[in-house]
Amino acid sequence: MKILFGLGNIGKEFKGTRHNLGEAMLRAWEEQATTDGLDGVRLIHPLGLMNNSGDDLVREVGRPLSEVDDLVLIHDDMELPLGECKTTVGGSAKGHNGVRSVLQALGDREITRLRLGIGRPTSGMTARDFVLARFRPEEKALLGVMSERAILLIDQFLFGVETKNN
Repeated sequence: MKILFGLGNIGKEFKGTRHNLGEAMLRAWEEQATTDGLDGVRLIHPLGLMNNSGDDLVREVGRPLSEVDDLVLIHDDMELPLGECKTTVGGSAKGHNGVRSVLQALGDREITRLRLGIGRPTSGMTARDFVLARFRPEEKALLGVMSERAILLIDQFLFGVETKNN
């Protein structure tokens, strides 16, 4: 079984924030997926707070995590410019507490990650305040383009080929 896990925080106060971009992209993929596309794919949405994402994964999978090979972790990433998305395998959490929690739960195994660029905080803004802020109106156009690319990358992971307009 293939698993897509979109990181984020639950609660209305977190909806639309940079830190919930992973969960938002998972929902975007889910909305466009056909019923056939959902066969054999397990979607995991946040159950709690970002910092406990590893616990959410353990609870949802319900089996030893050593058996989880086909997992894509979808998350925001300050290391990438806003609008860029990239699939990588392995790597460190680089300060992302949700990613760190999942890596610890999996025993720091190399996993596939769909990294969604949110850019860096502006001067005077802490990383925490930045990731918990909503996107500015002028940034939202980039999110639409990123969403299209992220959906293609998820399809490529699941089906082995890129689909739709590519």
